[in-house]
Amino acid sequence: MASTLPAGLVPLLTAQQLQEYYGMSDWTMRQLIKGGMPTEPTGTRSLRFDLERVREWMAARPSATAAA
Repeated sequence: MASTLPAGLVPLLTAQQLQEYYGMSDWTMRQLIKGGMPTEPTGTRSLRFDLERVREWMAARPSATAAA
């Protein structure tokens, strides 16, 4: 059974999921984070990402994918 989120909630991606989505390396991911890619606070040391915010950020940086 597929679960649905309450209205307004967006699932957050892990770093690995985001890397797979964009087909980027760990090094590229770290460089983008250093460059200001938005992350979401989780209360733990692991990073989470709102895909929509990352998409908007990537679209505003045409050279972001060239960092690979």
